[in-house]
Amino acid sequence: MAQPKIDAHQAYWQADGLLLGNNFKQAVVLYSRSIKAGGSLSSKLGSKYYRLGSSFYCQQKYEKAMMRYQRAAKLDSSFYQAYNGIGLCHLNLGRIEEAIRLFKKSLMLSKDYDLPYINWALALLLRGKKHEALDVFEKIRTQYENAEKRNKTLEIYKEEIVFAKERIASSNDSNVIKSAEEMIRVVQYIIDLIQKACFEEA
Repeated sequence: MAQPKIDAHQAYWQADGLLLGNNFKQAVVLYSRSIKAGGSLSSKLGSKYYRLGSSFYCQQKYEKAMMRYQRAAKLDSSFYQAYNGIGLCHLNLGRIEEAIRLFKKSLMLSKDYDLPYINWALALLLRGKKHEALDVFEKIRTQYENAEKRNKTLEIYKEEIVFAKERIASSNDSNVIKSAEEMIRVVQYIIDLIQKACFEEA
């Protein structure tokens, strides 16, 4: 008996719902099915790979996430979110200089995209360069005077703290634990900056 044909479009939208609902493992399955069913000519192929990368990223599978983000960027060299994603993977793997390079590349493609600025600031904080980090954050500080924008961004970075706490809880490696503790410290500092932005209106 023939297997029913997989609807690439339906699988893609179902995967989006799973990703938003934090069901990352099942999202990986459906994004992968959608990619396979949709073929190489799909107009959304780059976006599918990007979201598949995000599903891996949220499971802290940074090498797998990076491969998918890289594929998205290869399919569309103007896909600025993909470069930010690649940079985040490098950042979490301790490759800070490479992460900064990719955040800058993302910003070359879209200077209005705020997340690479924050991630660049995080990378500088991890290098102990607080003044430089504050200079970078200042470029997008006023965006967070908008409550909706501020709250959406805060949710993203609160998740980074959750990821770091999960690494601490699941590891016996002192280097991994130390790195995760440092990530929590700098992300919390950035969260505080974002929260204060709304009180610094001119």
